[in-house]
Amino acid sequence: MSRACGVTDRSSAPAMMPATPPSAATSPAVRACTACSCVQPVARASQIQQRASMARIASHESTVPTVPTRPPRMRACYHGHLEAFLRLPRRATYADYVAVEQTSECRHEFLDGVIVAMAGGSDEYNAIAGRFARLLGARETDPCRYYTPDQRFWIASRKHGRYADGSIICGPPEHPPHDDQATINPTIVVEVLSPSSEDDDDGAKRSDFQSLAALEAYVLLAQDRRFVKVYRRAGSEWRSATYRDGDSFELPTLSAPIRVSEVYDRILDVDGRSLIRQPAATH
Repeated sequence: MSRACGVTDRSSAPAMMPATPPSAATSPAVRACTACSCVQPVARASQIQQRASMARIASHESTVPTVPTRPPRMRACYHGHLEAFLRLPRRATYADYVAVEQTSECRHEFLDGVIVAMAGGSDEYNAIAGRFARLLGARETDPCRYYTPDQRFWIASRKHGRYADGSIICGPPEHPPHDDQATINPTIVVEVLSPSSEDDDDGAKRSDFQSLAALEAYVLLAQDRRFVKVYRRAGSEWRSATYRDGDSFELPTLSAPIRVSEVYDRILDVDGRSLIRQPAATH
């Protein structure tokens, strides 16, 4: 994931967390988080607060609430911390969020008043995302185009700002009036799964994107096995299908099917073992 916040492995490295705001410090959820060490008053939090101050986005002494991506093995802890932030009286506005995005080296998502820092990806994660981008690009049909993970999306029904690991947009991107760098009309959205993000990618995030009228397919790619899951719009419903090694699958607007083996070739073997981490053969 580009512009990661000091985290290089989305699947195994926890993202840094800001200090707990005073107004949430007595919350049982935050006390539980503190006990399991998922709240860390670290330099990263200070940097975000300084950027927010420089952008003049704090309207009083409270800082803009910012939480990181879900640390692995601490999901309950993460959810408790996020719920505590959602109860804060001082919530970030979308203008606050855009100001942070414009001044930060990191990428964030906006979840109805909470700014969530995004972590980077593992070697396998990045290789799979890059491979799938090439597979989509080679199958583009006019007027559809592939867009990189830096494309932001506005989810009006949830008041969320989201990113994907890749997308296809057909025709000109449509922008909400308050953010000319976000779009609302992806046809295909792609997410690479990891242990730390799977619940969100195949849960709340999927639901967010499925609320967009233009979306026709939501694609999930595993990074620990050769496995693809596709949700397709069928009238007013969504139907899912799974694909494994030896299968191929079609996506709307693409000129040809994609084989699962094409997604993972030279990245994972048939048993899901990484081929990236193996020493290169000598000749």
